[in-house]
Amino acid sequence: MYPISRHSQRLHLRELSHKDAEEVFAIYGDARATEHMSFDPRSRDDVEAIVARFITSATMDPRQEYALAVTNTSSGQLIGVGRLALDPHQPRAAAFGFALRPDTWGHGYGTETVRLLLACAFEDLELHRVWGPAPPRTPLPPGHWNAQGSPRRATSASTSSAAASGGTQ
Repeated sequence: MYPISRHSQRLHLRELSHKDAEEVFAIYGDARATEHMSFDPRSRDDVEAIVARFITSATMDPRQEYALAVTNTSSGQLIGVGRLALDPHQPRAAAFGFALRPDTWGHGYGTETVRLLLACAFEDLELHRVWGPAPPRTPLPPGHWNAQGSPRRATSASTSSAAASGGTQ
């Protein structure tokens, strides 16, 4: 599916473009942002290559990766990157993740981004399972574990109301 565009009151998920590389670098090159991710800060050249790869992957058929800009609807400024990566071993399943600029933390944008990504996954892409891997340096709080001691998982049945309230096309 191309292009992806999904809105909430404050945020817009859209396809990345080459002009976004500098704003993505403000996230992927920031030690505070990558402290909670599975990689160390990236160089400007690395980020330009990553953005180029994301753009190329958006035109693949079948599409396996959805790397999307998270922008503020009122300013249009890129504040984050969200990603859905389809699992080649599990039909209609994907891993997801996102990163936001540290200066935007604490305003509910993370929750809003997750809702938009889940709505995109379950409604637009009609996936049945989505999971978000936790980086090794970021322990999950107790409420994120199920009764069996495993991380909770989102499925289309368990998140239908949450995804529905997360945004509209």
